[in-house]
Amino acid sequence: MNLIEVVKISKSYYSAKPALQNISFDLTSGDRVGIVGPIGAGKTTLLRILAGILKPTSGQITNILKRPNIGYLPANLGLMEELSVQENLEFWAKTYHCQKESVQIIANRLKIENILNKRVCELSSGLKMKVAFAAAVIGTPEFLILDEPFVNLDIENCLLLCDFLQNYPINACIVISSHNLDYMEKLCNLVLFLKDGKQLLLENKDRMEHAKDSSKITITFSGKLPEQEKAILEKEYSIKVIGQNMILMKQKGASLNDVLIRLAHAGVSIESVNRDSPNLQDLYLRLMEGKHLI
Repeated sequence: MNLIEVVKISKSYYSAKPALQNISFDLTSGDRVGIVGPIGAGKTTLLRILAGILKPTSGQITNILKRPNIGYLPANLGLMEELSVQENLEFWAKTYHCQKESVQIIANRLKIENILNKRVCELSSGLKMKVAFAAAVIGTPEFLILDEPFVNLDIENCLLLCDFLQNYPINACIVISSHNLDYMEKLCNLVLFLKDGKQLLLENKDRMEHAKDSSKITITFSGKLPEQEKAILEKEYSIKVIGQNMILMKQKGASLNDVLIRLAHAGVSIESVNRDSPNLQDLYLRLMEGKHLI
């Protein structure tokens, strides 16, 4: 059963250029969705619509969950600066109908227990992010929306949040926007690529792994490869022989084992075999340049 159904939603503000155009996707329990795209792609607008803060100009969004089952970390953090960390977290604990001790529990988990009595305005930007994250997750909401949760955090705290999310209840749905594609690759099983307010692709991790299977393999060898054998390799195996001692092939194409056996029979010695597998960043750049994922 879908928790959220988004059908051809668009959003326009006062400028002529829409912030979002015809975005469609479904989310179910257990989904971990990354929203990626350049600055101005419409990521924050989409998350605000998912959180129920904005309404789309057109299209339809169906969300069967209501507060307190929705947790939202906004780009502006949404903290009350003049109140203490304790008071901020107690406010959100009440909003999510949590027990009072939940404040101390989440503070301990996120290692902010020693700043509970400090006012938010006295904190660094990194600590403010951790407090805002704690406020979003304190009720363990079933639908969690995080807008750039890794901004202003050092590596140690990024890993702390990653670990927290990896151990979040498996039946919850999490949507994350971030420019840190390493963490997105680690956390998400679905990735929505946006550019100029348009949906380029919604891809699952299995198909992205399939795209990695299309990566290039470089074989270097010593010895002279006969011209006849070179012609057969390029024609029958759809690979490219570069210079006198290098072969470039796609992992998705011909069998690597068959090529290696053929080279051995041709009398050359294999020196190295290297796979160049693209990561999420490579796939992202490929899409932003207008190229196909696979």
